[in-house]
Amino acid sequence: MKISKARLKEIIQEEVRLHQNENVQESAEAQIESILNELSDNGFSNEGLKAMLLKVIENIDAGFIGEPS
Repeated sequence: MKISKARLKEIIQEEVRLHQNENVQESAEAQIESILNELSDNGFSNEGLKAMLLKVIENIDAGFIGEPS
């Protein structure tokens, strides 16, 4: 099967975009974990951390964080 140069370029660009998005997500997850660990070190319980995260989820669902609902 032959692939044109233009199609090969499109495939490579798509793969690069996918890889960049994965790196951004991994970095964001690591930053969130770091913040949660710091809060834990400063006395927050796991239940307190969960309550905070649930509030953030509520704010996302309400459109206050991220894309508007």
